[in-house]
Amino acid sequence: MQTAETRIFCIDTAKTVGMFLVFYGHFVQRMYNLGSTAAFMQFKFIYAFHMPLFFVLSGCVYKPDPLPIKDFLKKKFYTRIVPILFFNAVSFILIVAKDLLRDSVDVDMYQEGFVHLLQGTPTFNGVTWFLFCLSAVELFGYMLNPRTRSNMSLAISGGASLAVGFFITWKIDFFTVPPVLIKNFWYVHEAFIAFGFYQFGLLLRRSGVLDRTKKLLPNLLLAGLLLCGVCYSFNLNQGLFIHNIPVVLMVYSSHGNPLLFLFTALAASCCVILLVRAAPRNRLVVRTAPNMLILLGMSGFFHRFFNAKIASLWYPPVSESHVVMFLICAAVTLASLGACVPCIVILNRFFPYLVGKRPAAPRPAGK
Repeated sequence: MQTAETRIFCIDTAKTVGMFLVFYGHFVQRMYNLGSTAAFMQFKFIYAFHMPLFFVLSGCVYKPDPLPIKDFLKKKFYTRIVPILFFNAVSFILIVAKDLLRDSVDVDMYQEGFVHLLQGTPTFNGVTWFLFCLSAVELFGYMLNPRTRSNMSLAISGGASLAVGFFITWKIDFFTVPPVLIKNFWYVHEAFIAFGFYQFGLLLRRSGVLDRTKKLLPNLLLAGLLLCGVCYSFNLNQGLFIHNIPVVLMVYSSHGNPLLFLFTALAASCCVILLVRAAPRNRLVVRTAPNMLILLGMSGFFHRFFNAKIASLWYPPVSESHVVMFLICAAVTLASLGACVPCIVILNRFFPYLVGKRPAAPRPAGK
């Protein structure tokens, strides 16, 4: 049987894989913007499941929170909203510095960006939208999950949330929204869909699937079957997209065909979990996992300031081979993750509260 420690390591490994996909997806998107067909297919493949994977994994580690609602909201403010404000503030400073160098300061744009940030749309560091959405999802879980004790009730609540989410994101124009709010205020509408994935992750944990003895061959065979299904289905999802490109973009509530989106996202999430269950314990993952939030914010910096310039160095010309594209994007991704290490060390040591953490307890004298 897997111990709780092993199970958590399994989830941490999956989160590490997911963060690699975030950095990789952002860079391959820039390669696609330069006209690469191979980059587009990889971009579409990764975006078909990498954000649902994070919501599934968040559900896997859910624990009932006994705090009163006031204390719960205070806790989430410090662990979710403060990091959002911090990473957007840093991005804003970099944007202003860049504009000053170009003599293109636009005060009206800055003001509009801050208004959008208060409304839950992080204009300066767009990747932090996930933290807004996750905050809403965790609030749903706080209110609902202590009452959903059976697996059946979890499945029903997750399915109902998905149904409501798909309906709202398609029919939102039929809802009356106060003028001071944007339609997807703090991504609450998308949070209904994200909560469906969150409930699926919690269902996986409560069902005991994550605690069963690891059997390498069955895990790999099932993961292989799921991967084949994902590779077949992700590009079938061609219609019903809200955004102007046929790619799943949860940030824009653009999912395409709901059934194909759900199948691909859930199958890929299960595939990743099965694969990492077969992976040996790794010190790099142990050190990386507690810093996922920092890496998420840092990915926003690369996405906005660096990826397009780096991509322009490779394309054109570059081979349309998927292997070559993968090698280029993987190399840039690993280099970007490595460049984050000094920032992670500094933030953890000197500014932990800004990234949702408490300072590390001092070591006893003589140890």
